[in-house]
Amino acid sequence: MSFRKKKVIGIIPAKKNSTRLKNKNIKKVNNLRLFEISVISALESKIIDEVVVSSNSNFILNKSKKLGAKILKRPDNLCKNITNANEVIQHFINKLDGEIKSRNPYLIYLQPTSPLRKSTHIDRAFKALKKGFHSLVSVSISNKSFYKSLGVKGKKIQPLFPKFYNANDQQIPQIFKPNGAIYIFLLKDFLKKKKIPVNNLCVYIMSEKESLDINSLKDFKILKKVMKSKRL
Repeated sequence: MSFRKKKVIGIIPAKKNSTRLKNKNIKKVNNLRLFEISVISALESKIIDEVVVSSNSNFILNKSKKLGAKILKRPDNLCKNITNANEVIQHFINKLDGEIKSRNPYLIYLQPTSPLRKSTHIDRAFKALKKGFHSLVSVSISNKSFYKSLGVKGKKIQPLFPKFYNANDQQIPQIFKPNGAIYIFLLKDFLKKKKIPVNNLCVYIMSEKESLDINSLKDFKILKKVMKSKRL
């Protein structure tokens, strides 16, 4: 295990409550809860050395521990709807052993809402990190029609990207859309701005299907259909 002679720690955020889809992280599909799917995928990775589940739910923490993950109790004030990934990661770093911090490990942030992200995706993502780069985000390919968008400028409706408004597809740059499945970065790079690094990024491309993000009942129904078809 490890990557470029550095320890690799997986962080899985799985809070108790959710707004748009109630009890999202503990919903079951194919006899596995949403958070369990991510924990198992992370544990099966050939690169991740240690998996830590961050939650305010004793149920989720106990189940994760039984699966083989380490656990971190997160206070309720860091489990609100307005709590972002950067705050969750900072809380994890604050609790991290000083010796491990000094070694500047790679961190990989894996949200349970991306259940079609497998251990193979995780390992391939690390391999997609080019020499000299230390940060990566998983993406899906976005529609180039974005460059033909119209917006309000002053009191007029105008093209947001005039250069590409009448261009054909071959003349428009490829667009990538972060899918929320994988974020890889060095601990010290995060601490520079207390944010997931966004400069000098590599991308790992996943299909639209693999990029399914569970945030609504509709998303969950799609997931159940996909998982059911895989069992056939």
